[in-house]
Amino acid sequence: MQAPKNGFFYVIDRSDGKLISAEPYVTVTWASKIDLKTGLVYIPAVEFKVNFSEPSPSWRPATDRNTDAGANMIGGPLIGEKPPAGALIAWSAVTQKQVWRVDYPTYLNGGVKVTGGDLVFQGTVDGMFKAFAATDGALLWSFDARRRNDGGAGPGDADSAVEVARLTPAPIQPSRDR
Repeated sequence: MQAPKNGFFYVIDRSDGKLISAEPYVTVTWASKIDLKTGLVYIPAVEFKVNFSEPSPSWRPATDRNTDAGANMIGGPLIGEKPPAGALIAWSAVTQKQVWRVDYPTYLNGGVKVTGGDLVFQGTVDGMFKAFAATDGALLWSFDARRRNDGGAGPGDADSAVEVARLTPAPIQPSRDR
């Protein structure tokens, strides 16, 4: 048995390493479940290198914002480094290895929803809403929602049909005050 910081409690058969169960023991927002058929967890990953530096001795907290933690953060791309990117990763909870991966050129992609029908849904920042095969990551379906899709997909199976809801922001309206 294992209860790591990812929020899932794992029960693994010590004789053959087979995953017996994987259930959340706290609120989990980064994944919807561990697929017991495949033993996979589906992770909306971000690869974004940043540098942190100590503030100067004369540093004082900012008074016009409430997110100044006292560290200087410089976002990528850093000189000589690859730009920030994202991926949807299928990770084996048993072998602790990546099984499949879908790379994205951007890092602001949405959470995932996994259904009992072996589908993995994810929205992307460019407005696409996609369905992948849970076992191998093959793209099975996509829809251009014409809106950023950076939230998680909503509730899943209803009878034998799959119902998935997406929360997307309203379009930006031009100002009428001019």
